[in-house]
Amino acid sequence: MNTTAQVRAVMHKHKIAAADLIEVGDEDLGSPNFGKAEHARHVGQCRQMMRQLAVSFVDLEQTDARPNNRINGLAELALSVTHNDVAAAVRLLCEWTGLSFEFAFEAVDAIVTIGEVQPVEPDEDTP
Repeated sequence: MNTTAQVRAVMHKHKIAAADLIEVGDEDLGSPNFGKAEHARHVGQCRQMMRQLAVSFVDLEQTDARPNNRINGLAELALSVTHNDVAAAVRLLCEWTGLSFEFAFEAVDAIVTIGEVQPVEPDEDTP
């Protein structure tokens, strides 16, 4: 079992979402809500395991088989910012997330449906 799969197994066992690794902090350990404190403890253990196995957050996002709402939202935003220029949207998504070109293209391609995105017309001001 590779290191990313080990981390994913722990995340699944303790119901830890990738977003929890960012959003749940040490301040949640002292929560009066036992469930919240226990979840924060498991998130901390997962982060420690990630450090020991040298697994990055980007590795976890790239191996996630489920669609990632954050990445999909950023892909839609990148398309709108670049006026539906798919290549520019992929480059922008790579910058914003640190995803590889292949995964960024896959995310942008997943939201582009045939006929929905029109080709980019050059501005009248450009030569």
